[in-house]
Amino acid sequence: MNIVRRFLVIVVALAATPAAVHADSNPWSRGVSADKQAAASTLFAKGNKFMDDALWDQALAEFRKALTSWDNPAIHGNTAICLIQTNKPIEAYKHMKRALKYGAAPFTAGAHRQLLAYSKLLNGQIAELDIRTTQPGTVLILDNRKVATGPGKAHLILKAGRHRIVANRADHRGRNELIDLAPGKHHQLTVDLESWQQATTYHRRFRPWKTWATLAGAGVLLAGATGLLLQADRDLSSYKLSINNLCPAGGCTADMVPALFTEVKDRGQRFNTAGSILLAAGITTALTAAVLWYLNRRQKRTKQTYPHPLNVGSGYRQ
Repeated sequence: MNIVRRFLVIVVALAATPAAVHADSNPWSRGVSADKQAAASTLFAKGNKFMDDALWDQALAEFRKALTSWDNPAIHGNTAICLIQTNKPIEAYKHMKRALKYGAAPFTAGAHRQLLAYSKLLNGQIAELDIRTTQPGTVLILDNRKVATGPGKAHLILKAGRHRIVANRADHRGRNELIDLAPGKHHQLTVDLESWQQATTYHRRFRPWKTWATLAGAGVLLAGATGLLLQADRDLSSYKLSINNLCPAGGCTADMVPALFTEVKDRGQRFNTAGSILLAAGITTALTAAVLWYLNRRQKRTKQTYPHPLNVGSGYRQ
């Protein structure tokens, strides 16, 4: 008799003859009628015979029927064993938890130790995940299966390892990422999405003050040019008026023009030259400011991916 068969004999001995007359003497019997306990015991015994011959699927069918009558830890234990043998670790894990719900109380010490050994085996393959979203309309998909719609949550029992999470919501930036679930751990994960508006930022090539400073410089140059050109116009107009008064017919020679008149004309010409230079510089600077403004317009940037991946952490021991 191999170790699995020996273990089954131990568990069988616990529930093959349920104490129907003491239906309320333990939590798993409370509220279960004697007839239901008897029916479950009969099915349980049939399942045990199939297990003796390693007919796991047939045994499993009997145990499933038995559980509809009596939620008994020993039946859950044998169900878990059949599921392990048929390579269904996730369902086996669920039944093993039900088998061990009341601790060692339903079993002999040896049977309980054997169940704990199988539970440890399952824990090395299984992880639990509590996943939730707080946002209305967010849809969470795990491995191509919808598991929750926000606001909502789901408790999942999964094979340990890598799984794909997809989260979508209208007008929001979705997520499509892989997460790693460590075996024997209970992980927590909240998935909330960022709206496209939140994901959109605006940037400039450089600080706006540079454009405004250039424009202000252009204003100073143009103001200076205007002042010089106005003064030049006044000086040259004054010179022409003085010459016309001195020489109405224009018959004056150069040596007849007073030096004061010549100084006014020379000053006007200097102001005109300086004003023209400043005017050209001001126009050039203003054009430069216009180019800077164009180059420094706000540019929209929309982040397509999240800066940090989903993190389920290391979880905690079950």
